[in-house]
Amino acid sequence: MAHNGPKVTAPPADPVRPYHFPTLAKAKATSGSPDLQQAWQQGYDQGFEQGQQDGLREGREAGYSSGHQQGLDDGLKQGLKQGDQKGRARFEQGMIPLTAILERLGQWEQTQLPMQRALLLQLVSRVAQLVVQRELRQRPDTLLPLIEQVLESLPEQKGPLTIWLHPDDVAALAEVGVTRCGEWPIRDDGGLQRGDCRIDTPDSTIESLCAERLQQAMDHVALFLAEVADA
Repeated sequence: MAHNGPKVTAPPADPVRPYHFPTLAKAKATSGSPDLQQAWQQGYDQGFEQGQQDGLREGREAGYSSGHQQGLDDGLKQGLKQGDQKGRARFEQGMIPLTAILERLGQWEQTQLPMQRALLLQLVSRVAQLVVQRELRQRPDTLLPLIEQVLESLPEQKGPLTIWLHPDDVAALAEVGVTRCGEWPIRDDGGLQRGDCRIDTPDSTIESLCAERLQQAMDHVALFLAEVADA
């Protein structure tokens, strides 16, 4: 049975176009377009340059820090060494006049010490003479032990003896009642010094002079001073 309604007509179908993948060569050509390659190269160059600058800066800073410390250490050592050398040289240079002064002082001391000892001995001798003279005036009997000592040094004598003293000593002894020593007379001799004693025997003469006794004492003093100076 036929239908007499309107007729529906389907729209014409779109023609089907199959998709074709680009060839490898075309893909390479697309990826290697001038703009992309230039951008990539520019980024690479910038990164390389930045890395080089950063590395150079860091290396410079590290090198400066290390070199600065090393320089300080080396400079300190060198400065101490040079300072020590200069200080030693200045010290030695400054010691030259002082050494000369010390040498001259030593020479002066070597020449002055003997003179000082001689002056001291003269002073001691003078003081000793004054003491002896005072003792003879105040205590004339101090001559008696001296006379006895001289008598003991004589060999045994059977003849007469004569004791001679300075006239002032004889007078001082006479004032205290002494005119003889034992059985021997005491007489005066103006040729003697105070404190001198001479004894005459038939065979010999013995003297004990005050100056000689004093000189012996001074010799002991001089020896003592020399030992002190050499100590």
